[in-house]
Amino acid sequence: GVPGELYLAGAQNARGYLGRPALTAERFVADPYGPAGSRMYRTGDVVRRRADGLIEFLGRVDDQVKIRGFRVEPGEVEAAVTALPGVASAAVLVREDTPGVPRLVAYVTGGAEPAEVRRALAEELPEYMVPAAVVALDVLPVNVNGKLDRAALPVPAPTAAEPTRAPRGPLEERLASVYAEVLGLAAVGAEDDFFALGGHSLLATRVVARVRATGTACTVRDVFEARTVAALAARLAERTASARPVLARAAERPELLPLSSAQQRLWFLHRVEGPSATYNIPLALRLRGTVDATALRAALGDVAGRHEVLRTVFAETDGEPYQRILAPGAAEVPFAVRRVPARELSSLVEAAATEVFDLTTELPLRAALFSTSDDEHVLFVLLHHIATDEWSTG
Repeated sequence: GVPGELYLAGAQNARGYLGRPALTAERFVADPYGPAGSRMYRTGDVVRRRADGLIEFLGRVDDQVKIRGFRVEPGEVEAAVTALPGVASAAVLVREDTPGVPRLVAYVTGGAEPAEVRRALAEELPEYMVPAAVVALDVLPVNVNGKLDRAALPVPAPTAAEPTRAPRGPLEERLASVYAEVLGLAAVGAEDDFFALGGHSLLATRVVARVRATGTACTVRDVFEARTVAALAARLAERTASARPVLARAAERPELLPLSSAQQRLWFLHRVEGPSATYNIPLALRLRGTVDATALRAALGDVAGRHEVLRTVFAETDGEPYQRILAPGAAEVPFAVRRVPARELSSLVEAAATEVFDLTTELPLRAALFSTSDDEHVLFVLLHHIATDEWSTG
Protein backbone atom coordinates (compact mmCIF):
# COMPACT_ATOMS: atom_id res chain seq x y z
CA GLY A 1 0.00 0.00 0.00
CA VAL A 2 0.84 3.69 -0.09
CA PRO A 3 2.78 4.97 2.96
CA GLY A 4 0.84 7.30 5.25
CA GLU A 5 0.61 8.53 8.82
CA LEU A 6 -1.18 6.24 11.29
CA TYR A 7 -4.18 7.65 13.18
CA LEU A 8 -5.93 5.86 16.06
CA ALA A 9 -9.62 6.26 16.82
CA GLY A 10 -12.10 4.65 19.17
CA ALA A 11 -13.23 4.54 22.78
CA GLN A 12 -9.75 3.51 23.97
CA ASN A 13 -8.24 6.90 23.09
CA ALA A 14 -7.20 9.27 25.85
CA ARG A 15 -8.73 12.75 26.02
CA GLY A 16 -5.42 14.53 25.68
CA TYR A 17 -2.21 15.45 27.48
CA LEU A 18 -2.61 16.67 31.04
CA GLY A 19 -1.69 20.36 31.31
CA ARG A 20 -0.44 20.54 27.70
CA PRO A 21 -3.25 22.06 25.60
CA ALA A 22 -1.04 22.92 22.62
CA LEU A 23 0.26 19.35 22.29
CA THR A 24 -3.26 18.01 22.78
CA ALA A 25 -4.55 20.18 19.93
CA GLU A 26 -1.70 19.02 17.71
CA ARG A 27 -2.06 15.30 18.39
CA PHE A 28 -5.80 14.83 19.08
CA VAL A 29 -7.57 15.97 15.91
CA ALA A 30 -11.17 15.82 14.70
CA ASP A 31 -12.31 12.40 13.49
CA PRO A 32 -14.13 12.86 10.16
CA TYR A 33 -15.33 9.25 10.24
CA GLY A 34 -16.75 9.18 13.77
CA PRO A 35 -19.65 10.84 15.55
CA ALA A 36 -19.64 14.61 16.06
CA GLY A 37 -17.02 15.73 18.55
CA SER A 38 -14.96 12.52 18.37
CA ARG A 39 -11.18 12.68 18.07
CA MET A 40 -8.37 10.73 16.44
CA TYR A 41 -4.83 10.44 17.76
CA ARG A 42 -1.98 11.29 15.39
CA THR A 43 0.73 8.76 16.21
CA GLY A 44 3.42 10.30 14.00
CA ASP A 45 4.21 6.80 12.69
CA VAL A 46 4.51 6.25 8.94
CA VAL A 47 3.02 2.89 7.94
CA ARG A 48 1.56 1.02 5.00
CA ARG A 49 -0.83 -1.92 4.71
CA ARG A 50 0.74 -5.04 3.27
CA ALA A 51 -0.94 -7.48 0.90
CA ASP A 52 -1.55 -9.89 3.81
CA GLY A 53 -3.45 -7.18 5.72
CA LEU A 54 -0.74 -6.51 8.30
CA ILE A 55 0.42 -2.95 8.93
CA GLU A 56 4.14 -2.37 8.28
CA PHE A 57 5.96 0.33 10.27
CA LEU A 58 8.21 2.46 8.04
CA GLY A 59 9.43 5.21 10.35
CA ARG A 60 8.41 8.51 11.89
CA VAL A 61 6.91 11.57 10.20
CA ASP A 62 9.62 13.72 11.77
CA ASP A 63 12.24 11.46 10.15
CA GLN A 64 11.23 12.63 6.66
CA VAL A 65 13.99 14.33 4.72
CA LYS A 66 14.29 16.10 1.39
CA ILE A 67 16.65 14.71 -1.23
CA ARG A 68 17.00 16.94 -4.31
CA GLY A 69 13.61 18.48 -3.61
CA PHE A 70 11.76 15.18 -3.04
CA ARG A 71 10.36 14.12 0.33
CA VAL A 72 11.90 10.80 1.32
CA GLU A 73 11.06 8.54 4.26
CA PRO A 74 14.31 6.68 5.13
CA GLY A 75 12.24 3.99 6.84
CA GLU A 76 10.52 3.16 3.55
CA VAL A 77 13.89 2.77 1.83
CA GLU A 78 15.15 0.74 4.78
CA ALA A 79 12.18 -1.63 4.48
CA ALA A 80 12.93 -2.13 0.78
CA VAL A 81 16.60 -2.84 1.53
CA THR A 82 15.78 -5.31 4.32
CA ALA A 83 13.45 -7.23 2.00
CA LEU A 84 16.24 -7.96 -0.49
CA PRO A 85 17.80 -11.45 -0.64
CA GLY A 86 21.08 -11.66 1.25
CA VAL A 87 20.31 -8.72 3.56
CA ALA A 88 19.96 -9.72 7.21
CA SER A 89 19.49 -6.22 8.61
CA ALA A 90 19.80 -2.69 7.31
CA ALA A 91 19.88 0.96 8.32
CA VAL A 92 19.31 3.91 5.98
CA LEU A 93 20.13 7.49 6.88
CA VAL A 94 20.99 10.81 5.30
CA ARG A 95 24.63 11.91 5.38
CA GLU A 96 26.10 15.23 4.34
CA ASP A 97 29.78 14.34 4.25
CA THR A 98 30.18 16.94 1.48
CA PRO A 99 28.63 20.27 2.64
CA GLY A 100 25.46 21.06 0.74
CA VAL A 101 25.17 17.56 -0.80
CA PRO A 102 22.85 15.40 1.34
CA ARG A 103 22.60 11.80 0.20
CA LEU A 104 21.04 8.54 1.31
CA VAL A 105 23.42 5.87 2.58
CA ALA A 106 22.40 2.28 3.31
CA TYR A 107 24.27 0.01 5.73
CA VAL A 108 23.63 -3.72 5.33
CA THR A 109 24.62 -6.97 7.00
CA GLY A 110 24.29 -10.53 5.78
CA GLY A 111 26.81 -10.70 2.96
CA ALA A 112 24.87 -8.88 0.22
CA GLU A 113 27.07 -7.16 -2.37
CA PRO A 114 26.60 -3.34 -2.30
CA ALA A 115 26.48 -3.12 -6.10
CA GLU A 116 23.75 -5.77 -6.23
CA VAL A 117 21.77 -3.96 -3.53
CA ARG A 118 21.81 -0.69 -5.52
CA ARG A 119 20.95 -2.52 -8.73
CA ALA A 120 17.96 -4.26 -7.13
CA LEU A 121 16.71 -1.05 -5.51
CA ALA A 122 16.99 0.82 -8.81
CA GLU A 123 14.46 -1.63 -10.28
CA GLU A 124 12.04 -1.13 -7.37
CA LEU A 125 12.33 2.49 -6.19
CA PRO A 126 12.36 5.92 -7.84
CA GLU A 127 15.86 7.12 -8.71
CA TYR A 128 15.92 9.73 -5.93
CA MET A 129 15.16 7.04 -3.30
CA VAL A 130 18.04 4.74 -4.30
CA PRO A 131 20.90 5.15 -1.79
CA ALA A 132 23.93 6.88 -3.26
CA ALA A 133 26.16 4.46 -1.37
CA VAL A 134 25.74 1.02 0.20
CA VAL A 135 28.14 -0.06 2.94
CA ALA A 136 28.46 -3.73 3.91
CA LEU A 137 29.08 -4.40 7.63
CA ASP A 138 29.46 -7.52 9.75
CA VAL A 139 27.01 -6.09 12.31
CA LEU A 140 25.17 -2.82 12.80
CA PRO A 141 26.62 -0.87 15.76
CA VAL A 142 24.32 -0.41 18.75
CA ASN A 143 24.56 1.74 21.89
CA VAL A 144 24.21 0.67 25.52
CA ASN A 145 20.42 0.74 25.14
CA GLY A 146 20.56 -1.72 22.26
CA LYS A 147 19.49 0.89 19.70
CA LEU A 148 21.28 1.71 16.46
CA ASP A 149 24.34 3.87 17.13
CA ARG A 150 24.18 6.20 14.13
CA ALA A 151 27.32 8.07 15.15
CA ALA A 152 29.32 4.83 14.91
CA LEU A 153 28.31 4.11 11.32
CA PRO A 154 31.35 4.61 9.06
CA VAL A 155 31.66 7.19 6.31
CA PRO A 156 31.21 5.48 2.92
CA ALA A 157 34.50 4.81 1.17
CA PRO A 158 35.20 7.64 -1.30
CA THR A 159 36.35 5.29 -4.05
CA ALA A 160 34.84 2.54 -6.15
CA ALA A 161 34.95 -1.02 -4.86
CA GLU A 162 37.34 -2.09 -7.64
CA PRO A 163 40.03 0.41 -8.64
CA THR A 164 39.99 1.37 -12.31
CA ARG A 165 42.73 2.71 -14.54
CA ALA A 166 43.97 6.26 -14.20
CA PRO A 167 42.75 8.87 -16.70
CA ARG A 168 44.79 9.20 -19.89
CA GLY A 169 45.16 12.43 -21.80
CA PRO A 170 44.09 15.98 -21.00
CA LEU A 171 40.35 15.47 -21.64
CA GLU A 172 40.02 12.39 -19.42
CA GLU A 173 42.08 14.08 -16.71
CA ARG A 174 39.88 17.18 -16.86
CA LEU A 175 36.67 15.12 -16.71
CA ALA A 176 38.00 12.99 -13.84
CA SER A 177 38.78 16.17 -11.91
CA VAL A 178 35.25 17.49 -12.55
CA TYR A 179 33.67 14.19 -11.43
CA ALA A 180 35.76 14.13 -8.25
CA GLU A 181 34.90 17.75 -7.43
CA VAL A 182 31.16 17.32 -7.99
CA LEU A 183 30.97 14.00 -6.13
CA GLY A 184 33.17 15.15 -3.26
CA LEU A 185 35.71 12.37 -3.84
CA ALA A 186 39.49 12.37 -3.65
CA ALA A 187 39.88 10.80 -7.09
CA VAL A 188 37.84 9.13 -9.84
CA GLY A 189 39.15 6.47 -12.21
CA ALA A 190 38.58 6.47 -15.95
CA GLU A 191 36.22 3.48 -15.80
CA ASP A 192 34.29 4.48 -12.64
CA ASP A 193 30.54 4.81 -13.17
CA PHE A 194 29.35 8.32 -12.24
CA PHE A 195 26.03 7.07 -10.89
CA ALA A 196 27.52 4.11 -9.02
CA LEU A 197 29.68 6.64 -7.15
CA GLY A 198 26.61 8.53 -5.96
CA GLY A 199 25.89 10.74 -8.94
CA HIS A 200 22.33 11.74 -9.82
CA SER A 201 20.49 14.05 -12.19
CA LEU A 202 21.17 17.28 -10.28
CA LEU A 203 24.87 16.50 -9.91
CA ALA A 204 24.91 15.67 -13.62
CA THR A 205 23.84 19.25 -14.36
CA ARG A 206 26.79 20.48 -12.29
CA VAL A 207 29.13 18.28 -14.33
CA VAL A 208 27.71 19.73 -17.54
CA ALA A 209 28.13 23.31 -16.29
CA ARG A 210 31.77 22.73 -15.33
CA VAL A 211 32.59 20.96 -18.60
CA ARG A 212 30.96 23.74 -20.64
CA ALA A 213 32.95 26.31 -18.68
CA THR A 214 36.11 24.80 -20.22
CA GLY A 215 34.75 25.44 -23.72
CA THR A 216 33.68 21.84 -24.42
CA ALA A 217 30.10 21.18 -25.52
CA CYS A 218 28.34 18.70 -23.21
CA THR A 219 24.75 17.80 -22.32
CA VAL A 220 23.05 16.02 -19.43
CA ARG A 221 22.13 13.27 -21.89
CA ASP A 222 25.84 12.74 -22.58
CA VAL A 223 26.49 12.18 -18.86
CA PHE A 224 23.61 9.70 -18.57
CA GLU A 225 24.52 7.71 -21.68
CA ALA A 226 28.32 7.82 -21.31
CA ARG A 227 28.52 7.08 -17.59
CA THR A 228 32.30 6.80 -17.16
CA VAL A 229 35.08 9.33 -17.64
CA ALA A 230 36.51 7.28 -20.51
CA ALA A 231 33.17 6.92 -22.30
CA LEU A 232 32.29 10.59 -21.92
CA ALA A 233 35.74 11.70 -23.06
CA ALA A 234 35.47 9.51 -26.17
CA ARG A 235 32.02 10.90 -26.98
CA LEU A 236 33.06 14.53 -26.54
CA ALA A 237 36.29 14.05 -28.51
CA GLU A 238 34.40 12.44 -31.40
CA ARG A 239 31.89 15.28 -31.45
CA THR A 240 34.66 17.90 -31.48
CA ALA A 241 36.52 16.16 -34.29
CA SER A 242 33.48 15.70 -36.52
CA ALA A 243 32.41 18.43 -38.89
CA ARG A 244 29.67 20.66 -37.59
CA PRO A 245 26.49 19.89 -39.59
CA VAL A 246 24.41 22.59 -41.23
CA LEU A 247 21.65 23.47 -38.80
CA ALA A 248 18.13 22.94 -40.07
CA ARG A 249 15.58 25.68 -39.61
CA ALA A 250 13.84 25.16 -36.30
CA ALA A 251 10.24 24.03 -36.66
CA GLU A 252 7.55 26.22 -35.18
CA ARG A 253 6.86 25.11 -31.63
CA PRO A 254 3.27 23.99 -30.95
CA GLU A 255 1.22 25.98 -28.46
CA LEU A 256 0.66 22.95 -26.20
CA LEU A 257 3.71 20.96 -25.11
CA PRO A 258 3.89 17.63 -23.24
CA LEU A 259 4.92 17.53 -19.58
CA SER A 260 8.17 15.98 -18.40
CA SER A 261 7.87 12.78 -16.35
CA ALA A 262 8.53 14.69 -13.11
CA GLN A 263 5.90 17.30 -14.03
CA GLN A 264 3.39 14.56 -14.89
CA ARG A 265 3.85 13.08 -11.42
CA LEU A 266 3.27 16.44 -9.71
CA TRP A 267 0.32 17.23 -11.96
CA PHE A 268 -1.29 13.89 -11.11
CA LEU A 269 -0.84 14.51 -7.38
CA HIS A 270 -2.23 18.04 -7.81
CA ARG A 271 -5.34 16.63 -9.50
CA VAL A 272 -5.83 13.78 -7.00
CA GLU A 273 -5.22 15.79 -3.82
CA GLY A 274 -6.82 19.01 -5.05
CA PRO A 275 -5.43 22.49 -4.42
CA SER A 276 -2.77 22.14 -1.74
CA ALA A 277 0.29 23.91 -0.39
CA THR A 278 2.17 20.61 -0.06
CA TYR A 279 4.35 21.31 -3.09
CA ASN A 280 4.94 25.01 -2.41
CA ILE A 281 8.56 26.14 -2.17
CA PRO A 282 8.72 29.41 -0.18
CA LEU A 283 11.72 31.73 0.00
CA ALA A 284 11.91 34.76 2.32
CA LEU A 285 14.73 37.31 2.20
CA ARG A 286 15.17 40.11 4.73
CA LEU A 287 16.12 43.43 3.12
CA ARG A 288 17.42 46.50 4.96
CA GLY A 289 17.55 50.03 3.61
CA THR A 290 15.62 51.72 0.83
CA VAL A 291 13.91 49.27 -1.53
CA ASP A 292 12.63 50.19 -4.98
CA ALA A 293 9.47 48.08 -5.40
CA THR A 294 9.19 49.04 -9.07
CA ALA A 295 12.70 47.74 -9.74
CA LEU A 296 11.90 44.51 -7.89
CA ARG A 297 8.77 44.03 -9.99
CA ALA A 298 10.80 44.57 -13.17
CA ALA A 299 13.48 42.13 -11.97
CA LEU A 300 10.88 39.43 -11.35
CA GLY A 301 9.56 40.02 -14.85
CA ASP A 302 13.09 39.68 -16.26
CA VAL A 303 13.58 36.36 -14.43
CA ALA A 304 10.29 35.02 -15.77
CA GLY A 305 11.25 36.26 -19.23
CA ARG A 306 14.52 34.30 -19.16
CA HIS A 307 13.03 31.08 -17.75
CA GLU A 308 10.07 29.74 -19.71
CA VAL A 309 8.98 27.36 -16.96
CA LEU A 310 8.19 30.36 -14.74
CA ARG A 311 5.70 31.72 -17.29
CA THR A 312 4.02 28.41 -18.01
CA VAL A 313 0.47 27.34 -17.18
CA PHE A 314 -0.56 23.70 -17.20
CA ALA A 315 -3.76 23.26 -19.16
CA GLU A 316 -5.78 20.07 -19.54
CA THR A 317 -7.16 19.03 -22.93
CA ASP A 318 -9.26 15.87 -23.34
CA GLY A 319 -8.02 14.66 -19.97
CA GLU A 320 -4.33 15.13 -20.87
CA PRO A 321 -2.16 17.82 -19.24
CA TYR A 322 -0.06 20.13 -21.40
CA GLN A 323 2.30 23.03 -20.89
CA ARG A 324 1.36 26.36 -22.42
CA ILE A 325 4.23 28.84 -22.34
CA LEU A 326 3.10 32.44 -22.23
CA ALA A 327 4.91 35.15 -24.14
CA PRO A 328 7.19 37.29 -21.91
CA GLY A 329 4.97 40.32 -22.34
CA ALA A 330 1.82 38.36 -21.46
CA ALA A 331 3.16 36.81 -18.26
CA GLU A 332 3.07 39.24 -15.36
CA VAL A 333 4.39 37.80 -12.11
CA PRO A 334 1.94 38.56 -9.27
CA PHE A 335 3.75 40.95 -6.92
CA ALA A 336 2.05 42.47 -3.88
CA VAL A 337 3.52 45.41 -1.95
CA ARG A 338 2.24 45.72 1.60
CA ARG A 339 3.03 47.89 4.63
CA VAL A 340 2.41 45.71 7.70
CA PRO A 341 2.91 45.92 11.50
CA ALA A 342 6.10 44.18 12.62
CA ARG A 343 4.15 42.01 15.07
CA GLU A 344 2.09 40.56 12.20
CA LEU A 345 4.99 39.91 9.82
CA SER A 346 5.63 36.26 10.75
CA SER A 347 1.98 35.26 10.55
CA LEU A 348 1.53 37.02 7.21
CA VAL A 349 4.58 35.30 5.71
CA GLU A 350 3.38 31.92 7.02
CA ALA A 351 -0.06 32.54 5.53
CA ALA A 352 1.46 33.53 2.19
CA ALA A 353 3.53 30.32 2.16
CA THR A 354 0.36 28.20 2.33
CA GLU A 355 -1.55 29.93 -0.47
CA VAL A 356 -2.36 27.42 -3.19
CA PHE A 357 -1.67 27.64 -6.92
CA ASP A 358 -4.23 27.02 -9.65
CA LEU A 359 -1.78 25.55 -12.14
CA THR A 360 -4.29 25.74 -14.99
CA THR A 361 -4.51 29.54 -14.93
CA GLU A 362 -1.75 30.89 -12.67
CA LEU A 363 2.00 31.12 -13.11
CA PRO A 364 3.95 28.83 -10.73
CA LEU A 365 5.60 31.94 -9.27
CA ARG A 366 4.34 34.82 -7.13
CA ALA A 367 6.02 37.31 -4.83
CA ALA A 368 5.28 39.92 -2.19
CA LEU A 369 7.19 42.71 -0.47
CA PHE A 370 6.27 43.14 3.20
CA SER A 371 7.57 46.41 4.70
CA THR A 372 7.47 47.04 8.44
CA SER A 373 9.20 50.43 8.09
CA ASP A 374 10.99 52.50 5.47
CA ASP A 375 14.18 50.51 6.07
CA GLU A 376 12.95 47.01 7.07
CA HIS A 377 11.46 44.69 4.48
CA VAL A 378 10.94 41.01 3.67
CA LEU A 379 10.89 39.90 0.04
CA PHE A 380 8.78 36.75 -0.12
CA VAL A 381 8.86 34.49 -3.18
CA LEU A 382 6.64 31.43 -3.60
CA LEU A 383 7.17 28.81 -6.31
CA HIS A 384 5.43 25.55 -7.12
CA HIS A 385 7.53 22.39 -7.21
CA ILE A 386 6.29 21.66 -10.75
CA ALA A 387 8.54 24.50 -11.94
CA THR A 388 11.57 24.25 -9.65
CA ASP A 389 13.19 22.46 -6.71
CA GLU A 390 15.06 23.50 -3.59
CA TRP A 391 18.49 22.96 -5.16
CA SER A 392 17.59 25.49 -7.87
CA THR A 393 16.43 28.08 -5.33
CA GLY A 394 19.55 27.53 -3.21
